[in-house]
Amino acid sequence: MGMFTVPYERKEPLVWRIEKRLPPELAFPFIIASSVCYFFLLPLTIPLFVIRAKLLLHTLKKQGRYLSWKEFEKKSERGEGSVIIEVSSKMPPRIWWTSDRILAIAPSPPLAFCELNLIACPVVNQPPFLCWCYENYLAIETGRACYVEYDDLELLPERDEPLYDERMQAKFPNQDVAVVTFYDTRY
Repeated sequence: MGMFTVPYERKEPLVWRIEKRLPPELAFPFIIASSVCYFFLLPLTIPLFVIRAKLLLHTLKKQGRYLSWKEFEKKSERGEGSVIIEVSSKMPPRIWWTSDRILAIAPSPPLAFCELNLIACPVVNQPPFLCWCYENYLAIETGRACYVEYDDLELLPERDEPLYDERMQAKFPNQDVAVVTFYDTRY
């Protein structure tokens, strides 16, 4: 059984915290104002995603937590470690590699891909495996897994593909494979 290395304190999203403090007569105008702001700020989100991705890559390289696809393929051929694949309904997947055999040390098994909630709010009812995996391997501040920059389009899940995790296990037969949802949406 693995143990959490650093406790992660969950926080409610800012909008929820503000809504709880608003008098009921201001809640509806607040929601309308938030929606209007979102609509006008939407065009800024694409450059923001690019900037966030570059910031993540720069941070991970600086921490020594980056693998090129060729380096990853060598480790994969030797059957070293585990592959963690972060998926989302709105972002391309992220591939991570760690030297640990995570399925053997995890406190609980991962959910199957078809059971993952790809559009859930990151702090609401996340499965124990995802929380453990994030805190120990994927967190920017405390994680140990290496980000893998990939160019293999076969790694992208098809829309509503029920057996994605099985397809990834077949692609990496010598390694543990865990498919999880995004937990930290800052990056």
